[in-house]
Amino acid sequence: MIRLGARGLDRALVMRLAGCQWVEARHNVLITGPTGVGKSYLGCALAHKACLQGYSAFYRRLPRLLEELHLAKADGSYGKMLLRLSKIDVLRATMNVKPKDQQTKSLISEVGRSFLSPSVSRQR
Repeated sequence: MIRLGARGLDRALVMRLAGCQWVEARHNVLITGPTGVGKSYLGCALAHKACLQGYSAFYRRLPRLLEELHLAKADGSYGKMLLRLSKIDVLRATMNVKPKDQQTKSLISEVGRSFLSPSVSRQR
């Protein structure tokens, strides 16, 4: 987890993350901090670096991703969508507020489990 406060970046940590070993090891990077400290910029930079090294990346604002998941549940394509997401090396989702309702929290957890599940093979 990277906590950005007044842009107090740990240069060594950022350089380590730029090496993309976290992608190969299927680890998560969670970037938190107040408005304006560069969370989105750093997330974009890490995803871009991963793409340059041959990994796949997918970006959605979390509200849109959740809307797509709700629609997929309704039309029966939910499993197919989770499988598609599980094949992505870097899933970058941004969220401005904490989810308050239980259904949204459950969907976020389910996507996280699907994305991290070792039983679903990811192909590059």
